[in-house]
Amino acid sequence: MARIASRIKAMSLNLLAPGVGQFALRRWLRGLLFLGASLTCFVWALVGIFKIMIGNLYNALDGKPVVADLYGVFIPIGLTVLIWIVSYVDLFLFSVPEPTASKSPPIKDTGNGNSAEAGTSDNEKIRAEVARQLEELRKEGKIIVKNDD
Repeated sequence: MARIASRIKAMSLNLLAPGVGQFALRRWLRGLLFLGASLTCFVWALVGIFKIMIGNLYNALDGKPVVADLYGVFIPIGLTVLIWIVSYVDLFLFSVPEPTASKSPPIKDTGNGNSAEAGTSDNEKIRAEVARQLEELRKEGKIIVKNDD
């Protein structure tokens, strides 16, 4: 369920601009790639619009007919839409599920009596050993244990 919620959140954020959904999923490189490509196409389209406007202004001042070269506008807009679609496909197919804590069953003691602490689980043996080592280090002054009392 968490995977679906994060995918929906990322796709919703991707409505703002291509790549924002990838940023939400912490996929920085792909997000930067999509955002950079779409911004480049956006600037390309703006340059095409300004070329048309300035060209038409000069033509109007010289008494020539107005010419609209829309290829410089439609191509980058089409590429931006294509980038947006690819961005959504990337979010849908390659969104990584959020990590979940795996719960493994506790290790049970076999009771074969091979250890000095027979009858305890392996986890309890490890905890006891770590506590013993910490106590030794505390007594030697190598670590300081801070009490919050």
